[in-house]
Amino acid sequence: MEQTLQETSLQIVRNIGASVSDVYEAWADPAKMKQWMGPGDTQCENVDIDLRIEGKYRIHMISSDCDNPIAVGEYREIVPEKKLVFTWSWEGSDMPETLVTLTLEPDGDQTRLTLRHEGFLERAVTDNHQEGWKGCLDGLVAFCQQ
Repeated sequence: MEQTLQETSLQIVRNIGASVSDVYEAWADPAKMKQWMGPGDTQCENVDIDLRIEGKYRIHMISSDCDNPIAVGEYREIVPEKKLVFTWSWEGSDMPETLVTLTLEPDGDQTRLTLRHEGFLERAVTDNHQEGWKGCLDGLVAFCQQ
C-alpha cells in the first residue's frame, strides 16, 4: 500500500509573541534550547549544537515515557533568522532518519514558525512526533514570552 505524503509528514504552524531573532536564538543557543525543548513532563538534560552546515546536534532528554531519549542529527541548511533544515533521529533506535524544516517569518510583532517534519514510515510514528512537537512548541512559546 502506497503512503501519501500526508501520512509520512507533519506540519505545525505557530505564532509566537517574540521577535524572529529571539525565536531563532531559542533554536540556535544550547543553553536556551535546554530551557524549553521537551514535551509534557520531559526535561532537557543536555543540548550540544554545532550550528553550521554538516554540524551535528545532540539533545538528551529525560522522560517518564521513554528511557532517556536522545535526538541527534545534522544541519543541512541554515539561513539565520529565517530557516533551519536538519536531520532527526533517535540515538540507538532503528527508526530511519527523518528531516525537519523550520521556517521563521515576521508577522506583525510576532513570529510565525512553521515546522515540517517528513520521512516517517508509519502513521503512528508521525502522530507521535506531531504530539511531541506540539508539546515542545508550547514550551518554546512560554520560554519566548518570559
